[in-house]
Amino acid sequence: MMVALARVRWWSAAFLVVLWMVMWGTPSVANFLSGLAVVVLVMVVFPFPAPVSDRAVVHPHRLLAFIGFFALRLVQANITMARTVLSPRPRLHPAIVEVPLRCNDHMVATVVSAFVTLTPGTLTLDVRDHPRSLYIHVLQYDSHESVEREVALIERMAVQAFGSRAARLCWAGSGAGNAVVNTEVQP
Repeated sequence: MMVALARVRWWSAAFLVVLWMVMWGTPSVANFLSGLAVVVLVMVVFPFPAPVSDRAVVHPHRLLAFIGFFALRLVQANITMARTVLSPRPRLHPAIVEVPLRCNDHMVATVVSAFVTLTPGTLTLDVRDHPRSLYIHVLQYDSHESVEREVALIERMAVQAFGSRAARLCWAGSGAGNAVVNTEVQP
């Protein structure tokens, strides 16, 4: 394992040195040595992360369902936002909602956060680690239960599409807590 990791680092370092020389435009000993110094410094200061033992497994049919679900939610949110913007008197009910996630998986939290942010009318403001939760700004706030249900559905579909074994086991375990809501947001 360490031999494979060292080999990856060596090839990465060689690639970065070559890239450095190409970016300078002229291959020279000075460019090579300065590139090597920068690459070594960067690789020491920012080491490669430790290998992950519990890798995500992509389930193609679940991934297609997740993509279809995202496309549907995207169209629905765009229609809702268009109605809101084009109405003579837009009625916004903004809120910031803390929604706990069931799984403590970085990749799943990132996917859920990106899904929420890419959907018009919602924006992920922050992701907390302990306990893992998202702070979401919602333009059309109805109830914390509806926001929690939507995020839980997104998280479940993300875990089914490409969650690690630990994330899938976590989803099968206990549920998320209650959302914390701040409706004092000024439009």
